[in-house]
Amino acid sequence: MFKLGSFWQDERGSAMVLVCAALVVLIGVTAMVVDVGRFYMVDRRLSRVADAAALAGARELSEGAFSSESMAVHYAQKNGMPSEKVEAKADTVEGTITVQVWQDVSFLFGRLLVDEDALKLEKTSTATYGYPEAMTGAAPLGIKDHDFVYGEEYVLKVGDNEDYESDLGVGNFGALALGGGGADRFEENLANGYGDILSIGDIVDTESGNMSGATKKAIDERISESLSDDLEVDIKGCPRILWIPVFEPYEESPNKVKKIEVIGFAAFWVNEVEGHGNESEITGYFTERMTSGEISTEAPDFGLGGVRLIH
Repeated sequence: MFKLGSFWQDERGSAMVLVCAALVVLIGVTAMVVDVGRFYMVDRRLSRVADAAALAGARELSEGAFSSESMAVHYAQKNGMPSEKVEAKADTVEGTITVQVWQDVSFLFGRLLVDEDALKLEKTSTATYGYPEAMTGAAPLGIKDHDFVYGEEYVLKVGDNEDYESDLGVGNFGALALGGGGADRFEENLANGYGDILSIGDIVDTESGNMSGATKKAIDERISESLSDDLEVDIKGCPRILWIPVFEPYEESPNKVKKIEVIGFAAFWVNEVEGHGNESEITGYFTERMTSGEISTEAPDFGLGGVRLIH
């Protein structure tokens, strides 16, 4: 004979089994949400630290492996990594540095499901140092390949006088027609940098106009927006730094260069515009700086370098 009490006891027993099963699933889901979320956040942080440390170390590759590795470890420490969990290896022959960072992340809920107390997370980044083979923001000026000396002053654009002859020959004043000719375009490019990409191997027309007024206005604008009056202070984005194409003549008339070939890029800290009227000329100090342009270990070294991650 069917007994109602027995039925309810069976039902309660079945419900208890279902509740226990649901709790196991709930714990598993909670473990996934909480622990996996934590692991993801730590993984992202380690990736950023490894990338930043590799880039910092790459900037020191020219100083040797020890300096590069020390800088990478120091930078990782500044970003919260203990030195015993950072490893840096520089290869000055290949021009690379590889940084590995790791951290043990404890389980909160996952330890109920796996026989582990923590998970070891690792990240590795490799960076290289090179020289720009292409860049935006170049000044519409050209300077011939010299044995440049750091801290020495150079005339970057001549005025209408006999004291100094441009590298581009008679009738030229040191200007390039980047994106086209004319004083307005020259002034825009000189004040703000050429907006398109300029690459090694590009053939560029020279600009024969003096454009003294445009020269003074553009350089005065840069100097007025300067973030420092000290050449030795390296401030990213300082408008007093001109990225200037280094060239070799490509097409010449008897006494004038009509076209140039870009062979590299150099940095100059603008000193001032000297002279008045048509005699205005730009002078600047050759300096060492970093750039974010497209870099290559095969490009020539004219003091302007850059770093990039390669994996």
